[in-house]
Amino acid sequence: MVRIVVAGKNDCHGFTKCELLAELIRADNPTFLIEKKSCNSENWSGYVNSISDKNRFVWAESPLVYRELADTGGRADLIGNYSDFAEYANLYYGKKLKLSTNQVKQITEENVNCEKKLETIKQEKIKDEKPLKIAIFDGGSENAYQFCNFLIAEDLNLKSKMAISLIGKDSEGLAMELFDTADKKLKACSFGDEIGSKESIEIAVIFDKAADNSNQGILAWLVENKEHFEKIAKNLVNFPNCKVLLSSSYPTVVAAILDSAGFKGSIIASASALQNAIRGMITREYGEAMSPDHIKNIKIFGSTSPKEAFVCLDSIQFGDIESSINGPAGFRRNLRPIIYKQNFLQNFEKNVSQKKLGNLARAKGLVETLKVMLENDVDKVQCLVQPTPDLPDEYAELDLSMRFFAVPGKLDESGIFRADPIDLKKEDKEKIKKISAKLMLYETLIDTPQQGRLDIFNEFYS
Repeated sequence: MVRIVVAGKNDCHGFTKCELLAELIRADNPTFLIEKKSCNSENWSGYVNSISDKNRFVWAESPLVYRELADTGGRADLIGNYSDFAEYANLYYGKKLKLSTNQVKQITEENVNCEKKLETIKQEKIKDEKPLKIAIFDGGSENAYQFCNFLIAEDLNLKSKMAISLIGKDSEGLAMELFDTADKKLKACSFGDEIGSKESIEIAVIFDKAADNSNQGILAWLVENKEHFEKIAKNLVNFPNCKVLLSSSYPTVVAAILDSAGFKGSIIASASALQNAIRGMITREYGEAMSPDHIKNIKIFGSTSPKEAFVCLDSIQFGDIESSINGPAGFRRNLRPIIYKQNFLQNFEKNVSQKKLGNLARAKGLVETLKVMLENDVDKVQCLVQPTPDLPDEYAELDLSMRFFAVPGKLDESGIFRADPIDLKKEDKEKIKKISAKLMLYETLIDTPQQGRLDIFNEFYS
């Protein structure tokens, strides 16, 4: 099917006559397809050049009328200006436009005024929109670059644009790239050494200082990161309602550092990177019939770092898998009866603990977690680092003595995080207690002078 495209300056009389003639043809031919494209005089040159280059026209004046295939695309056929289109309409459809010069002039003025009003309304709406305000710390780091790449590429289904503040040294380069590549998603982008006192932020994104801390032990990590997170905490103290989205090798330690500095807001440790790694493990074991998207309900306790995380094997479920027995829509099966290889099940915890999460995987996981938060997805499991006194009563049997502990849970319909109830075997609870003892050690090391940390560490493991 063919479509007629009428393009021109919004104050061009010829463009007005082309519009009216096209509507006259469509009145008697319902299948006649029209597309109208107008712009102001300042933007016409660039617009007509882009159309001409694409279709290999030689054209500069307004209006421009051409014919293109509506379904398959491809190069268009040039018709020309109003005189050419009038001849085309008369020849193929027997239509002529009968309007005086004054009538055309009046209609053109009305069109221009209408477009001005619509543009004013559009700009006022954009001005009144409250953007999603995100502060990204270490804006000049590799972690920030990777996070922003995924952030801009992901469809977050936002009703408004984002206002991004890049905090830290050397953030200007990333800010310029965001302006160049993410104009449709950004309302504003600023950079500086700290958050301005008059600014407001809804979400703060923070990372470990190095691009990849996955191989660092706690002692080396504290040396490199303790002051780093204390500085971030000083920025966040004035924003108690802000939600911190965290990617770290030691998220409970970060939470304790922020808490000691006075920040009392929610700290969401992104478990998505580890969950994705586990989905990959299971998919490779099960085979092509299993898609990673069908692996659900991966619950992680303690920490989101592979070395300090307990992953509940019995909670993992499969949905929509190829099988001789199919349940109703949404029916899920547990992992153990389907993956029958005992070697895989017996070594599951060991294989998880040996996983290395690179900065790309962590950045992608952060954006996935952000999307779950914004969409209030009540079906997807998240991980929140919560103060241990605030946990549901059933967690008391785990004897949690540290300040912070990562727990699985879901958002309710109001977007509030709710920790999942415990449904664990006795041996699983014992494993979590061992992890909690290790996390307690880590919190003890925070306030210990650097020269004394090694002695406490060695004493614990002796």
